[in-house]
Amino acid sequence: MDLKLNFGSPHHGWLPCELRLGEHFVEFEASDVPNNPVEDLVDCLWKAIRGEASEVWWHLEPAGYYFLMEPNGSELLFKLQYSPDSTIAMRQTVLEAQLNLKRTLMMFWRSAKKTGSFAVSDTDWPGINNKDMEKLKHKIATIKLDSHFL
Repeated sequence: MDLKLNFGSPHHGWLPCELRLGEHFVEFEASDVPNNPVEDLVDCLWKAIRGEASEVWWHLEPAGYYFLMEPNGSELLFKLQYSPDSTIAMRQTVLEAQLNLKRTLMMFWRSAKKTGSFAVSDTDWPGINNKDMEKLKHKIATIKLDSHFL
């Protein structure tokens, strides 16, 4: 099962997001306050390459979605959680899937990279570091594919 993340054009600090896993579909608009979730997503990709668990908070003011990523060899446990008030105590898992690490990281990379191609001002959405994104792409490319995911 493949995971897909698509971003619409950001406006005034809000980023339209669509997440699809199989027949499951979640749509939301994330704020860039108090964090930049796209930048946090890029940080999570670096952590996954190093084998570290991580998460991204997509703030909906006051609610929030969370992407939790736990790499294990060539696999990635992905969880989508939701909290109506962005607290840990109220989080509930919406989706959970064991995915191919390399394919999933590359999909997230493409989604994050796309935000840098939007013709918007910094007041609409913060930019991304293209030099860092290229380094990340090359690092993801070095991950070996496990044959049972082919």
